[in-house]
Amino acid sequence: MRYNMLPMKPFSKKYLLLAAGFFYSLQLFAQEEDRRLAEKYKDEHAVVVRKSEHLELSSRKGELQAHSSISKEILLIDDQASGLYNTDYVYHNSFRKLHDIEGLVFVPDGDRYRKMKVDAFKTVKSTSANIFYDDDHQTMITYSGLGKGAKTQLSYDVEFTNLHFLTPFYFQEHIPVSQCVYEVSVPKGMKIGWQLKGKNTDLIKQTVEEKRHETIYRWTAENLPAYKLFDDAPSASYYIPHLIVYLASYENGKAEVPFMGTLKDLYGFYYPFIANVNKIDQAPLKKLVAELTAGAGNDEQKAEKIYQWVQGNIRYVAFEDGMGGFIPRDATSVLEKKYGDCKDMANLLVTMCREAGLHAYHSWIGTRDIPYHYEETPLPIADNHMICTIETGGKYVFLDATHATMPYGLAPYSLQGKEALLGISKDQYKIVPIPITKPDMNRFSDTTNIRISGKNVEGNLRLNIGGYTAWYIEDMMQYQNEKNRDVAVKGLLARGSNKYLQKKFDFRILPGTGKALMITADFEIPDYAQQSGKELYINLNLQRSYEDNYLNVKERKVAVETSYKKLTTQVVNLEIPKGYHLSYLPPTSEKSCEGLWKYKISYAHQGNKVQLVKEFEFNNLMLEPEKFDAHNELIKELRKQYKESVVLVAD
Repeated sequence: MRYNMLPMKPFSKKYLLLAAGFFYSLQLFAQEEDRRLAEKYKDEHAVVVRKSEHLELSSRKGELQAHSSISKEILLIDDQASGLYNTDYVYHNSFRKLHDIEGLVFVPDGDRYRKMKVDAFKTVKSTSANIFYDDDHQTMITYSGLGKGAKTQLSYDVEFTNLHFLTPFYFQEHIPVSQCVYEVSVPKGMKIGWQLKGKNTDLIKQTVEEKRHETIYRWTAENLPAYKLFDDAPSASYYIPHLIVYLASYENGKAEVPFMGTLKDLYGFYYPFIANVNKIDQAPLKKLVAELTAGAGNDEQKAEKIYQWVQGNIRYVAFEDGMGGFIPRDATSVLEKKYGDCKDMANLLVTMCREAGLHAYHSWIGTRDIPYHYEETPLPIADNHMICTIETGGKYVFLDATHATMPYGLAPYSLQGKEALLGISKDQYKIVPIPITKPDMNRFSDTTNIRISGKNVEGNLRLNIGGYTAWYIEDMMQYQNEKNRDVAVKGLLARGSNKYLQKKFDFRILPGTGKALMITADFEIPDYAQQSGKELYINLNLQRSYEDNYLNVKERKVAVETSYKKLTTQVVNLEIPKGYHLSYLPPTSEKSCEGLWKYKISYAHQGNKVQLVKEFEFNNLMLEPEKFDAHNELIKELRKQYKESVVLVAD
């Protein structure tokens, strides 16, 4: 922030000496504090000394305004830190404009710090997966002259051009945070709302300071540990403590004007986005709908034909350019261009379904990356996606054509268990939950037939895959060339040992609306069987699925996320070689943990065949830390069973 300074009288030499002594004492104190901090976090590479943000809301000449002043100071503790923390990034876009960025480096110089200003700034467009165009940018700050004991300081201002899109404040970082402060100042007559989300929010303290013309809300936290990221964890918003602040209301003259904080407010903000679309001549769309639905026996068949046409003919390309990321494009325009983002495809589906006489609604929804619920957090932060919902036969059917292989009537697994906000009319809306699929819809059946030749194992296998696994494999495969497809299939089929040799395979989509997959292959595993005298040992657990899912309860404090519930069956049929008979067959093992998952492993012998059947059922999408011990006990039992071998003896 810049302020106009009034002219001041020159300091006398006496005062200059006093001021110099004062600042010298401050530097000594700062260094001493930093030394104590470095000792406290001696096992870390670096620590955030202080991070802060001050958000100022105001109304000037009837225009709502919001500005944030942000700063962060990092102390480098060891020699590696200068290579790990020599860059910083600030992200900004048309809703979040960057101003007055400044970087500083403080290098230890005896009993004080030597301050150096950073000039290495570079701003480029951010790159996001699956985004064709957006207005996101990142400014990279590069610090030089760093070493053990140095500090970096980054400060900048942010102007929010639309107060509906204030950003959350996250208290934790990937390194420890010594002190964290978030402040909001609002003038009298303006009210804010806030929510603390994530885990361990009890570490955050709040105070309110009333002044003559404004109120200052302050949230502070100290000594926060670093958070750890895990590939199989839900998004950080589920567990990192963070603060969501929003403008609840403001005074316009003498009247109080609601702004945000209720579902009515949110829908009132959203509805104009869909109220004024489809201004282009709809004749081509009407003609197409008539052709597609000709001969359809009922509304369900009409909707399915329309969905399949959009899914197969409109290419999904994401756009996130300012308000263009929220307002759908005209349905006829999308039809002509043959591409669009989620809201464009949703609007096209809604328009076509309505033309066919169906009850169809634009539907906002947050994917499973977002932990918020509309009733609890009725803010734009609660969603990031749009689909079409139709009401037919007394039920709701969710249509998301952005996924090229998803069958009609089923939503992608990223939407399971989430809420759809249906736009019915200007003043009518409804929240409808998207169901979670049952395990038996997502079946993975693996049958392997093997025979022993010396110490080698030869055989063939067949995979029958249904549900989400099939649809996502199909989606992946359609973009692979023959060489990459072979590698991908081998990764899916490999078993026994790292000596697995895949001789040939066949990959096909089975007929029917379920879009199931079948993969067959011939293979060989050299040196798999173990001979000891007359005894031949063979472990039929060619696949040791899930044995690596043991969780470190000391290090991990965040949940494990599963994409979908599923059933997995693995069958191995062994042909007993001539001249041998069965000597030992492992016993059946069956274990379960209520509400999580279960397994059953059983063996059978008939004639010259031995069969192993393994059945797994997963019934949970989110494994919370309090269930880790129960989960680990099942993994321990499973590992024991995987050590069991069938024993054959020479006649």
